Amino acid sequence: MPKERLYYLDFIRVFATLLIILFHYNVWTERLVSADFLLVRNYTFLGEIGVSLFLILSGASLAQSTKGDFDVPTFYSKRIRAIFPMFYLVYATFMGLALVLHQYQFSAERSPFAFALTLIGLDGLLSTVVPTYYLVGEWFLGCIIVLYLIYPAIRHCFVKNDILTLTLCAAVVLLLQHHYTLTFPLQRLPLFRLAEFVFGMFFLTRFSDNRPVGHLLIALAAMILLSASTFDFQSLGSITMNIYGMVVFVGIAYAVRFAPWKPLRPAISFLSRYAYPAFLVHHIILKQTLIAGGRLIHSVAANLFVFVLVVIVVYLAAYAFAMALAHLPQPGRILSYIKATSGQRP
Repeated sequence: MPKERLYYLDFIRVFATLLIILFHYNVWTERLVSADFLLVRNYTFLGEIGVSLFLILSGASLAQSTKGDFDVPTFYSKRIRAIFPMFYLVYATFMGLALVLHQYQFSAERSPFAFALTLIGLDGLLSTVVPTYYLVGEWFLGCIIVLYLIYPAIRHCFVKNDILTLTLCAAVVLLLQHHYTLTFPLQRLPLFRLAEFVFGMFFLTRFSDNRPVGHLLIALAAMILLSASTFDFQSLGSITMNIYGMVVFVGIAYAVRFAPWKPLRPAISFLSRYAYPAFLVHHIILKQTLIAGGRLIHSVAANLFVFVLVVIVVYLAAYAFAMALAHLPQPGRILSYIKATSGQRP
């Protein structure tokens, strides 16, 4: 039986998607147009908070969708079907366009290993350390995939004791922050993002039970996080923005709960439904838009207008990909058809 969609999760998903798009739009504006027309001057925090929100959201969404009986094969099957068909469709489309338009530029050349990384969705995650065919999406898609792989073990511990599990995950993150020495970027390490993921599970569980003790624990956690982020602790380092992400998540969830903004619900529902394909296509669309029309941007106001157009085009493309995928023959549908017709004579 499908679980009820939670409006505050949809709202945060849309907010995080727009943060990521705005972050990359500023990156490409600075590179291709002019830093004078940036929509946000110090825009790095937009991407960091957006990534954190997506990781927390992933944990919360899984906690919601796996309530009750939990079957590991079914869980993996659903995750594969939710991630890879759309990923492959978008990737194949833009790879085809890159080949046709002679814009084929990748760090890997004829590498079966690099192609395998793309097939399993880890090309973006590992693009800073090995040659890849990274083209669509974001590096943290691979991070989320790794967290999905270990989710059954995480969930087992979480169900036994959610507070202890969250505390241990936070301890792991602090240890990594203090002792990590590898060349792979710490912020991209799935274990380093584990506390955010489990915090999402914790929030969903405590927020949904609607008991005073649950809200008290969430408020206490938010105050501790916010207080910790204001001190100049050298040991916190990269964790600071992760903490801000958790605090923003809590703040938005409660704001949406007590001020639900009902007129926005249809729009939020639509934008949330197509957030994943929008997330996959936004890089290429906004970059190509600024390459083609960057010279027309002569002020911040003009840049804002172009940004709004880019968001509209991104979601139109996302909708088109979703419709295309819905009409493509799916393996499950083909098998169902074969089973249904196998006993019939011509």
